[in-house]
Amino acid sequence: MTDTTIAATDVFSLRDDQMSADLGSELLMMRVDTGHYYSVEDTAKAIWELIDGQRDVEGIVQALMAEYEVDYDTCITETRTFLANLLTQDLVKAR
Repeated sequence: MTDTTIAATDVFSLRDDQMSADLGSELLMMRVDTGHYYSVEDTAKAIWELIDGQRDVEGIVQALMAEYEVDYDTCITETRTFLANLLTQDLVKAR
């Protein structure tokens, strides 16, 4: 799934085989089976925290727009790109 195929109605959840740790301004994520880890901050961390298996992409975007000064087109494009990256790294799953 690429960022262009992620629909506003897609719902994402965290995979069971990942771990994450909130370090304040930074979030560390790790794939348990591979040991690969990733670090994100700021808006990417906020997106991660909004992934709950219930909220769709549109809901994530609306929550981000309420928190940050960002226009809709920029927000949905960057959110889709980040979600596509998380999918590529097998840190989340989509339904």
